Amino acid sequence: MEYNIKMTILNEAKESIENGDINKAEALLKGYLDFNKDAEVVALLANIYTQRGELKEALEILKGQDSNYFCVFKSLSEIYIKLEKYDKLYNLWKKNKNRNFQDLKWEKDLIKA
Repeated sequence: MEYNIKMTILNEAKESIENGDINKAEALLKGYLDFNKDAEVVALLANIYTQRGELKEALEILKGQDSNYFCVFKSLSEIYIKLEKYDKLYNLWKKNKNRNFQDLKWEKDLIKA
């Protein structure tokens, strides 16, 4: 049940972003995160902040997230590059160089099915 709610929120948020209603997407994602912690939802919200130039806010919500999710890894990498924090970027890449990202592994399994 929780997965269906997450997918509904993500789909509606992505649709809102495509339609230019960023505020609605942000509200949906924040509302979901009030009750559930999810790396994919956090990463999408961080992307909204990053696009607005609110890099510190994006970095703050990504702290504590598992970088074993590619969506989190990618968002953190983009922020570190924009903030010119290359030492943190290097450490992130070094830490994750041999990982199989959980969300990519799941997508591969889905494609095979």
